[in-house]
Amino acid sequence: NASASQNSLNIFRLSGPASVAASETVAASYRIGSNRTVSYNSVTIIDFDTVVKDTHGATTTGSSWKFTAPVSGVYRISSRLESNAGVTVDSTSRGVRLDVYKNGSLFRAIDTNYDASGTSKAWVVRGSTQVSLLAGDYIDLRVYQDLDSGGSDIITFAAGVSQYVDVEKIGGTP
Repeated sequence: NASASQNSLNIFRLSGPASVAASETVAASYRIGSNRTVSYNSVTIIDFDTVVKDTHGATTTGSSWKFTAPVSGVYRISSRLESNAGVTVDSTSRGVRLDVYKNGSLFRAIDTNYDASGTSKAWVVRGSTQVSLLAGDYIDLRVYQDLDSGGSDIITFAAGVSQYVDVEKIGGTP
């Protein structure tokens, strides 16, 4: 239309249920509901498959387990894993490591448990760290183990409440 009084442009921002306020609590807590195994000399994403709490449904379970930040901020990741008893390390210093990956790349090792005693034991890795995430960034937790120079050891993290991951937004803009 050639008339200036009859032309207009209106722009609206519509907020739906997917919007998350910057001050809103964002938290997820998961545990292992079925045994998880990690083979020798491999890096394995741990599937924390049993939800305890997930305020925004931000977690994908399964072999590609991940937590996706629904809003930008600083997040604390805490986790604990304990293997089955009776895994014997050879006399060389070997062990288990728990890592946080951000957007598919190693971000930080949370804990490393090495031993050269040749004894049979359960392996525990635990700890926490902070990571800055933009909305849509994701993290996952992976375990690496090199317990036996023969390469035959498989460790198992049994189902239970002592095998967990907690993710919580603790601060504003990353």
